[in-house]
Amino acid sequence: MSEVRARVPRQTSAPHPSMNRNAELVRSSYVAVAPRLDKIIARFYAVLFATAPSVRSMFPINMQSQRGRLARVLNHVVGALDRPEDLAPFLAQLGRDHRKFAVADEHYPVFGHALLTALASEAGELWTEEVANAWAQTYQFMAETMAAAARAETTPASWVGEIIEHRKALVLTNSTSVFVLSGELTVLSSTF
Repeated sequence: MSEVRARVPRQTSAPHPSMNRNAELVRSSYVAVAPRLDKIIARFYAVLFATAPSVRSMFPINMQSQRGRLARVLNHVVGALDRPEDLAPFLAQLGRDHRKFAVADEHYPVFGHALLTALASEAGELWTEEVANAWAQTYQFMAETMAAAARAETTPASWVGEIIEHRKALVLTNSTSVFVLSGELTVLSSTF
């Protein structure tokens, strides 16, 4: 297994004035466990698949890139806790994107349990009741934001396309128009 690395959020001597107590606790505990992020993520998937074996089919057989994706999401979320204007749209898009994997509302509590269990297992004595509550509330915000965005989306989660023709074309675009002059153009047929 390749090592997963945490990008440790910048830590100042005092928390940013807009950062609430939960964000401070989540960030400081994440900084403390970041050197063991690869173990946390491995534990997360072990707990997830043991708790809900049916979700295993939602993931690739080789989990290496998936572990990296989860690490990047955790890094981004923890780094943006004091910037809700950045965090909420990120989580909403993540929720919409996860529709293509058939993630449904009932999956979020299972994922949350696996994440909190994995974090607690590596945090040891640092995993106080206050830290656990801060992570639980942060995860609840993440899950609610993702699930609400997924439910609100009206476009298909994905669609199947088939290349039906290749044409030579040169495509020029501006903000409102597409001009096809010469070159090769691939025409797709899609079904919704």
